[in-house]
Amino acid sequence: MKRTSIESALASESALASKPGIDLDAITLHYSKKGLHFYEAACTWIEDGVVTLQLHPSFEKRGSYLGYTKEEVIDHELIHCARSHLHEPIFEEILAYRSSPSRFRRYFGPLFRTSRESLLFVATLFVTTLSTIFNIYPLFFWLGLGSLVGFGLLRLMRTQRLFKRAYTKMVQQKGEERAFESLVTLTDREIIDLAVEVDDLT
Repeated sequence: MKRTSIESALASESALASKPGIDLDAITLHYSKKGLHFYEAACTWIEDGVVTLQLHPSFEKRGSYLGYTKEEVIDHELIHCARSHLHEPIFEEILAYRSSPSRFRRYFGPLFRTSRESLLFVATLFVTTLSTIFNIYPLFFWLGLGSLVGFGLLRLMRTQRLFKRAYTKMVQQKGEERAFESLVTLTDREIIDLAVEVDDLT
């Protein structure tokens, strides 16, 4: 994808230096709305081995967007960078949201695993709102929206429970300081197997 002007300075570099498996010298940062949906604060592009973090221009002007700080969003995206070679969707967002200072976002942030799921939710919400305004089978659309959110919440609760068990086991093996770093390097299957081991021990 063609990119606009690149901003080379990482203002929060000191906060990122400890992230596992990340070479900051190989990452560039720029500010642009191009390719971002209105509800997306940032995106990571990887092309021919070149990693670029794209942030919404609001981060450059105000340092925040949609309640997220620049540092939180960069930390989030760098976890995606560290796991980009794995292509494992189940725990990807859970790991990325672990960098959030908000307990609410750490738990509910990974409700959607992919951008397609987020887009489906926004589209469903939009259609449901229109159906309510114009009174076109609103109950049908609200039931559909509720089912979509309900499925996501049930899936999230199960996945968070598995991750918590895997994290507990990793703390036992590696210690609290290295537990998260070690989990970032694991595949979904390896994290699930680790969670099952915790079950076996209890």
